[in-house]
Amino acid sequence: MLVLPELELPKMDLFPYKVQAVAFGENPSEWGDAFRKAAQLLGLDGKRIGVEPRQLRLLEFGHVKTGAPEAEFPDASDVLSMLRLKKDKAEVDLMRRAVKIAQDALEATITLIKME
Repeated sequence: MLVLPELELPKMDLFPYKVQAVAFGENPSEWGDAFRKAAQLLGLDGKRIGVEPRQLRLLEFGHVKTGAPEAEFPDASDVLSMLRLKKDKAEVDLMRRAVKIAQDALEATITLIKME
């Protein structure tokens, strides 16, 4: 489940698997509705929802908490950190490609810089 701005909805077609999305528009007063809807669709109320306190913004946390008022929110930083260490071949290949693009861009930029 992704909660995302409406303008990002076309990117949903890029996922190699089916992902459910709830979108929100430009009006900040309506953003909470999208998060509450997602929490309700997922049946999160009363569940344990692992979070990363250093990563989760208070704004989004408040919206999820409103949508799942009986949920617990334990710190899952260590578990999520360990999951990020595991990469399959496709993910490693994409990371290498990203590094190559960044390296090529830097090398092209360096040739344009004039030292005085």
